[in-house]
Amino acid sequence: MIDDLLGNSEAMQKQMAEALNKVQIKEELDGIVVEATGNREITNISISESLLSPQEKERLEDSLTVVLNRALMAIAKAEQQVSTKMMEDLLPGLSNLFGK
Repeated sequence: MIDDLLGNSEAMQKQMAEALNKVQIKEELDGIVVEATGNREITNISISESLLSPQEKERLEDSLTVVLNRALMAIAKAEQQVSTKMMEDLLPGLSNLFGK
């Protein structure tokens, strides 16, 4: 019985990882674009040429901090949505408990 639960748990984790990998996150701020997957993998960072001058160093650093944090928050939201959907699929009546 425990082996069945562990097997199901591993299968669900794999399913969730696959679903999150399909979630594409894109955050933009002040000429910086950060792209990531729902699995917390940054896939691309684009920086506008205008931000590459020494005079813009501090602004670039501040903007990167903000946009990366936004991407992480979007990823956390995506994880929650995928997790909720998987639970609803596993236990169909569950969504009624949350007023949906």
